[in-house]
Amino acid sequence: MKKISRALLIAGASSLFFAQAGLAEQNQGVGSAPITKDIDTVRTQAEISAKRDLIRRLLKTQIGADRLASVSETTVDSMAQQIQASMIVDRQAEKNGNSYQVTIRAEIDAAWFSRLMDDEGIKSSSDQAGANRQLIFVMLDETAGIGQDASKPTSVQTEYDRRTGASFSDQSVSAFSEKEKAASSSSQKSAASASGSSAAGFSNGYGSGAASQRARSSSASSSKDASAYSRSTSAIDKADVQAETHDDVRYRQTITYQAGVKKSGPAVATLAGLMGEFINYGFELADPTMALNGYYKGTKLSFEQITARADFPAFTSYVASLKAPYLMGGEISITDTGRQPGTNLFTCNGKLSVRAFPTAGGAAIGAGTETANAAAQSYEDCEGQVSQALAKIVADKVAPQINRHWRDQAQTRQDTIAAATKGGDFTLVIRATSIDLGMQADIYDALGSTPGVSKQAMLDQSDTQMSFVVSYQGGVPLQLALFQKLRANPAYAQMKPKVEGRLITLCVSGC
Repeated sequence: MKKISRALLIAGASSLFFAQAGLAEQNQGVGSAPITKDIDTVRTQAEISAKRDLIRRLLKTQIGADRLASVSETTVDSMAQQIQASMIVDRQAEKNGNSYQVTIRAEIDAAWFSRLMDDEGIKSSSDQAGANRQLIFVMLDETAGIGQDASKPTSVQTEYDRRTGASFSDQSVSAFSEKEKAASSSSQKSAASASGSSAAGFSNGYGSGAASQRARSSSASSSKDASAYSRSTSAIDKADVQAETHDDVRYRQTITYQAGVKKSGPAVATLAGLMGEFINYGFELADPTMALNGYYKGTKLSFEQITARADFPAFTSYVASLKAPYLMGGEISITDTGRQPGTNLFTCNGKLSVRAFPTAGGAAIGAGTETANAAAQSYEDCEGQVSQALAKIVADKVAPQINRHWRDQAQTRQDTIAAATKGGDFTLVIRATSIDLGMQADIYDALGSTPGVSKQAMLDQSDTQMSFVVSYQGGVPLQLALFQKLRANPAYAQMKPKVEGRLITLCVSGC
């Protein structure tokens, strides 16, 4: 799954701070006063003493025990008077011999105390180390996911469609047709024919007689009559009426169940929370876009990808060149855990992991992994609450570690100055690819002939390293004094020193 990275630059600063509710932590102070007959005065003095002790403890955390001695009692009293009664959440008193002892527990906001230090002219450890001219490069990768309970859907999509109306259509037919035909014809024929013949003879005496007659007659008659009549009637009456009203409703719901779905997460909100929390410790934020583009030329990479690249050491060196001595990065993830039974609130949990280390190299100086849970009216509100809670928890854990490292850096610088000006005991480490007897003899000879070296003792030795304790007080730093003795030998011409207070490392080769 592709991760999204959000980045910010945090700069150390001692600018204006604002106390914020909910950011306070509980701190304890113990004070006492001699018991006298004036009970009210005894109680007041014991509580003032407890407030002073509380201030000293807070200052020790912020600036270290070595600088605590430089804070005057007048300043401590002035700061103790600023502790308000509303800040004290618990008070216990008891008799301890001839003294009345009071233990107070107060909620002191980090921002409020930082402003109080600033008002009194007390520099924080970060300011003492020059943090106001330096940056912390911060990157967060983000992931946010749905809970892995398959019965909980990732999305429910409901579609609703309703269509209403009416229509009317009349296609009726009514028709009448009548046809009548009549016809008659007559044909008559008549013919006649007659023929006659007659003869007579007679003889009387009772004798002869003769007579003859012939007649023929013919007649014909023919008559023909025809008559025709036709009548046709047709009637059509068809009713075809269509009418309707409609109220159509369509309802469809699509439910998508979980399958390891991930979505963009809350890095922006968390970085904003870290901004507010780191301000409480004397840091402020700046935009890192130009720094990222300057090295990666617009390529967007996550913190995880950056740390896995072969050029990561080169990148940290580039960040260091921008006056950013620290790099902090990590990952935040928020998981939707569904609805809360009974309240039906959205619930979620988050995890934030960060690491901080010097850009000049070295082990991590601060790390933290914290979790938080929340419930809200919406998932977005829940996510925001968890992001803010995680920012607070991690800042309270990591920011003091960074501040402590700054404090150590300041102390180291002071030790280096003191060592260069006053001398004293130094730890000298020689490193090389291979240390033979010849190199050992060269180092011993150089130490023995260096002005200002009063004594030396070997602590340990291996094939690639040997360590000494050297007492030295001279006009030049010890590493330069040794180089002046060894530089005539080509084997030491490229020797590189590293000075950390009273620890001096000389790298001859292979390191």
